[in-house]
Amino acid sequence: MPPLAAAALLVPAATACTSAGGTGNSGGADGDQRLRVAMAFPSALAMSPYGDDAVILSRLAVVEGLTQLDRDGEAKPALAASWKRDGDRAWEFTVREDTVFQDGTKFDAAAVVRSLAAEQKASPKPRVLSDTTLAATAEGADTVRITTKDADPLLPQRLANPSLGILSAAAYEEGSKVNPAGHATGPFTLAEVNGAVSATLERNDTY
Repeated sequence: MPPLAAAALLVPAATACTSAGGTGNSGGADGDQRLRVAMAFPSALAMSPYGDDAVILSRLAVVEGLTQLDRDGEAKPALAASWKRDGDRAWEFTVREDTVFQDGTKFDAAAVVRSLAAEQKASPKPRVLSDTTLAATAEGADTVRITTKDADPLLPQRLANPSLGILSAAAYEEGSKVNPAGHATGPFTLAEVNGAVSATLERNDTY
């Protein structure tokens, strides 16, 4: 998704858009501008990627998952380039090779396995996983094999849920608290979080 298209995702949630100074004028001499967005609902858990805040992170184009849904609810490629089913309970996903995390580390199959394992163990567990158990293994650098406890023909749609976004290893270094700031893959980087009051985003120039 090009940056301008990602920015358009902000519009439905915006109640006011101004420059950083609030005057509505352009930015500095280099034409730099900021978009101020007033959300219809505030962050509940300081932008935790596992609860309702995951929806905010997705709408602000910060976090991405393996898949995304189109207007008809069909799963389309996102961080996964393609996938195929292998029997009733297994799927193989081929991940994109041209992606890096916002902290500069490489996105690969191992990163997907790490994030899905963390989401499976999260407390509280993301609601999208409340009725299933996932196990993911990396098969090389670009293939992830995901098995489910029971047959799950809608797994690609399930993986589009914002709570199942993929983050870099640094996001998990604070123990039980997962920090998406600067560790996701989207076109905008969560640079700073001010509790449930405000957050600052920066353009991800490597997107």
